[in-house]
Amino acid sequence: MRILYLEDEPRDAELVQASLEAEDIVCDLTRADTQASFVAFLQQGGFDLILADYTLPLFDGISALKIAQEVRPDVPFIFVSGTLVEEMAIEALKMGATDYVFKTRLSRIGPSVRRALREAEERCQRKRAEEALQRNEAYLAEAQRLSRTGSFGWQVSSGEIFWSAETFRIFEFEPTSPPTLERILQRTHPEDRTRIQKIVEAASRERKDFDFEHRLLMADGSVKWVRVVGHPSALGESDDLELMGAVTDITERKKAEEKFRGLLEAAPDAMIVTNRQGQIVLVNAQVEKLFGYQREQLLGQNIEILVPERFRARHPEYRAAFFTQPRMRPMGEGLDLYGRRKDGTGFPVEISLSPLETEEGTLVSAAVRDITTRKRAEQTLRQQANLLSLTRDAIFVREMNGIIRYWNRGAEALYGWTAEEAIGEVAHELLKTVFPARFDEIEEELVLAGRWEGELGHTTKSGTQLTVASRWSLQCDDKSAPIAILVTNNDISERKRAEEERERLRRLEADLAHVNRVSMLGELSASLAHELRQPLAAAINNANACLRWLARDEPDVQEARTAARRIVHDANRAAEVISRLRSLYKQGAPAERELVDVNEVLREIPALLGSEANRYSIFMRTDLALKLPKVRVDRVQLQQVLMNLMLNGIEAMKDAPGELTIKSELNQDGQLLITVSDTGVGLPAEKADEIFNAFFTTKPQGSGMGLTISRSIVESHGGRLWASSNSSRGATFHFTLPGAGEEVPVRDTGT
Repeated sequence: MRILYLEDEPRDAELVQASLEAEDIVCDLTRADTQASFVAFLQQGGFDLILADYTLPLFDGISALKIAQEVRPDVPFIFVSGTLVEEMAIEALKMGATDYVFKTRLSRIGPSVRRALREAEERCQRKRAEEALQRNEAYLAEAQRLSRTGSFGWQVSSGEIFWSAETFRIFEFEPTSPPTLERILQRTHPEDRTRIQKIVEAASRERKDFDFEHRLLMADGSVKWVRVVGHPSALGESDDLELMGAVTDITERKKAEEKFRGLLEAAPDAMIVTNRQGQIVLVNAQVEKLFGYQREQLLGQNIEILVPERFRARHPEYRAAFFTQPRMRPMGEGLDLYGRRKDGTGFPVEISLSPLETEEGTLVSAAVRDITTRKRAEQTLRQQANLLSLTRDAIFVREMNGIIRYWNRGAEALYGWTAEEAIGEVAHELLKTVFPARFDEIEEELVLAGRWEGELGHTTKSGTQLTVASRWSLQCDDKSAPIAILVTNNDISERKRAEEERERLRRLEADLAHVNRVSMLGELSASLAHELRQPLAAAINNANACLRWLARDEPDVQEARTAARRIVHDANRAAEVISRLRSLYKQGAPAERELVDVNEVLREIPALLGSEANRYSIFMRTDLALKLPKVRVDRVQLQQVLMNLMLNGIEAMKDAPGELTIKSELNQDGQLLITVSDTGVGLPAEKADEIFNAFFTTKPQGSGMGLTISRSIVESHGGRLWASSNSSRGATFHFTLPGAGEEVPVRDTGT
């Protein structure tokens, strides 16, 4: 134990230490005899107890007590004095001293020290317990806020209701106004009010657990959904009843459920949702139409009610297998599945299953489709296809989802798979089909015209790649609904290889000429030429201005000096551009980045380009969001991007004066979004995706590198750059930057 002893007499300190050791209290006693040394030891810390004489030549114990209470309030303080009268001792205790011991009665020093240390430890434990309680209460409040779940207690006999802060937020009541049952019912939706009142009365009367959902009608007219769960509890040893529980804001869940029900009703297939036990919990109108049951007749029933009797015995086994590893998949793949109507008739169906994770556990959504007509058409197609088995053409029939249902001998010979191997596979996956256009576009043409012809790339079982001339014929049911496609393929690989060889030689000549031209223009020189044009042009203009100021009859040295400073600034900016471009294209080069107020940069660039815009009567406007966070960027590179985009906008409006708008805001992902919009000629038709390619330009004197460099800079900062056409005139360039740092106030959005 370490003791700090304020005592000017070393002998007295030795007597105290000896008395403590006689009481088996081993201690390391540090003596201070002045105010300065006492304060220094206190600030150093590490003491378990403070002993102090009441009077010292240049200091006193009361002053020491006050200092100790400020610096080390948790360390017990005991006066050890020979001059302390009883009134002074009592006053010292009132001021916070733990005890006092007379030097003439040092036999009390041991018990006094033990009591002081014990009380100090008890105070520390109480403080830790209070801090832990406060921390737990804070954790609970935060957890309730995050989960949107508040707690409540209702003492039925007194009518007192106690709410947590989150419950007040859910009901949108002020915490200063105590909740009452009457206010709660007033906040309850009028259509739910009577039901809720009955539930509350039953819970207080029958003393049973309760769990219900209802709506709240808020002051602004909006509606909230809440779930209330609770149970009764006796108050202490009395028989008074208290209902305790939780209330959860489930508005978002209810909205999601309504949206899901809407999607379910809009589905073209019969949709059935069941739980793990196979009970039907939700159906749509198509189920009623397909199976002949009313919705109320199915809800709560076992799904096997819709399965033909000959398959019911094994159906629970299939259902259990799905729930062991729930994932989206077709049910009974490779099997013929059947459904059972209310009148007992069976019909062929196609079923796809999707797991749904909900608060009630995993559910399964089944989409059921009647394929009676398709089965009949497939039978007809098989009969027709059998007649085609004599031809050498590769012929197969596939469903609209690509599943192969027929495979003739010509297909076996061409591709190498037998009919048993091919049937049931997805055609484009089996053959690794390479389509000449997007597959959905081909299917759209097929559905509209009833047929499609084109060249496809296929891979055989042995790995040989083929080019085939393919002809597709759409097969429909009696309601003109597409059900299958008859495919006839001819191998034209040899002819295509000869054509491709001729085309390859022609392209080779063109490519060699292009490579010869491109090799004369290195990417770095193109980048420098584009990026240095602005700072060098500015330096030249400022140099000319400087000469004009000096050439006056009375040279204006101040203006000339200002122009010279701008020359230095522009030259430094050009040097920084070279440095940044070199670091941008040199792998592994460190980026010189700092926290930058983007709005400040957005105000600088229009000022630099003001004369250029005025030259073509272009109005520049800024719309800068307030309190945007700073971003960590290379300031010069950010200026490059903004200058490139704004100069492009000015260039697009040279022939027709317009407006250039620069806007900053935060997007939904919390990223900084900057847009530069013009009312010029807009993006090149059918080439909007090419403008970011190197060397692509629409300007006679353009290098084709500006947008390429800008995109590289933005992406190196973790952002994205893209362009879009305006609905009326012009184009808009957008880029994002991830936010970092504190919010920065904007002085003015200005124009």
